Amino acid sequence: MFSLRAFLRNLAFTQTLKTSSVAKMQNLTDREISWLAFNQRVLELAEDKDMFLLERVNFLAIFASNLDEFFMVRVAGLKRRIAAGLGVASASGLEPGEVLKQISEEAHRLQLRHATIFREDIEPALREKGIRSEEVFDALMQVPRHVFLESSFEAFAYKDAAFPIRAAQTISQPYTVAVQTQALELPPGAKVLEIGTGSGYQAAVLVAMGFRVYTIERQKELFDFSKRVLSELRATVVQRFGDGYKGMPSFAPFDGILVTAAAPDVPNALLAQLTVGGKLILPVGPEGADQRMWRITRMGHKSFEREDLGTFRFVPMLGNVANGQDSV
Repeated sequence: MFSLRAFLRNLAFTQTLKTSSVAKMQNLTDREISWLAFNQRVLELAEDKDMFLLERVNFLAIFASNLDEFFMVRVAGLKRRIAAGLGVASASGLEPGEVLKQISEEAHRLQLRHATIFREDIEPALREKGIRSEEVFDALMQVPRHVFLESSFEAFAYKDAAFPIRAAQTISQPYTVAVQTQALELPPGAKVLEIGTGSGYQAAVLVAMGFRVYTIERQKELFDFSKRVLSELRATVVQRFGDGYKGMPSFAPFDGILVTAAAPDVPNALLAQLTVGGKLILPVGPEGADQRMWRITRMGHKSFEREDLGTFRFVPMLGNVANGQDSV
């Protein structure tokens, strides 16, 4: 299984790391205190404004995940040794109680620093880009985008940019994925159909939102690739190989339908597969030009409301299937 934490931890080691203030406390060799010094370096990477915004966000997430695991494993183990009367002075000369006190003080300082970075720097930048939903933000942080990219692009996985993938297609930039996901405005447990699985990244984000996800892809190469990656991530998704213009009528109706390619017009078959109150999110417009993103809400059996969500640019939505037999 792929590990976002391990991947970005390796990235952390490739950066020029600032001097840790924890290490300056004294020549500590206690492994718990030394570990906090390492995690502070991860936090320092999140503070580096020369990095991509989403890469900084991911380092914040890694810091929090690391600290959580540290308390569950190392601090819990230290407390058990103290309770059992097995605690002895470490190589640093610190008694177990003293180590625990230093851990508490340093961890609280780092947590406050972590919260300050997010509140005063990262969160305003995300909101400026239109990402207002905390649920969408959390979902983006849970999904390791690098596993959906070719190896030559992995180092840029958390840049807010689209990249080429297999079958002459692209993986959407995280901002676009966030906008489309946020536009659904659905609660966990909602039934969502994605048209155009592509690499599988958007589907993984939808799963992280707690949705029941159905997705269809017309390119056999992408269908096979996304199926493998989503399986390795243990993302529960109903996948089909077929023509996205037809949707997945056997699984309809859906609370939301999200289209990841630009159609020349709104497909009536997809409108018909929405439940009343359901939303269709899709870009509409010609290939090679700016397209308008629409949110279309089904108000009744034959009545719909449209909202313009702005200008985007997507690859064209194509019909039929490529290199395989339709499985819908």
